[in-house]
Amino acid sequence: MDAVGQHSEVPGLMQLGACSCGAIHFEVELPQALSAYNPRACDCDFCVQRGVRYLSDPQGSLTIHATGDIEVLTQGSGRARFLQCASCHDLIAATFGPRKSLRGAVNATLLEAAGELPAAQVVSPKQLSADEKEERWKRLWMNVRLEGSISACFEQCE
Repeated sequence: MDAVGQHSEVPGLMQLGACSCGAIHFEVELPQALSAYNPRACDCDFCVQRGVRYLSDPQGSLTIHATGDIEVLTQGSGRARFLQCASCHDLIAATFGPRKSLRGAVNATLLEAAGELPAAQVVSPKQLSADEKEERWKRLWMNVRLEGSISACFEQCE
């Protein structure tokens, strides 16, 4: 969004996506076209099993709209929360922090234009300490806004 809260008119900056069943949809606003990004493929068992490819830009934003139930999962150090559709079990995003300053990375495989992304880069956050992970997330992840039924669900987890 620009300084007055309007969506940018520049093509390629606003990306849309949804889970397989359509109960959760999202918008990702990015400062560059998708082709400029390398999604990250975490090598932990949790992410590999789900086929997740994470995309984020600290200058971007993610808005998640939920009309269906969502599950909030934790893994590893328990500091990140993973948002998953309760119906189709697609993992939507990894998030960190309190709701008022929530940061996150979206599952790029769920983007409508996912085919525009280059191949994923394998990363190994399991090699980092919990504190190092938090510092990495603060540097790399984008602001996240939650709307709909996800808001109440998320507040129960705080």
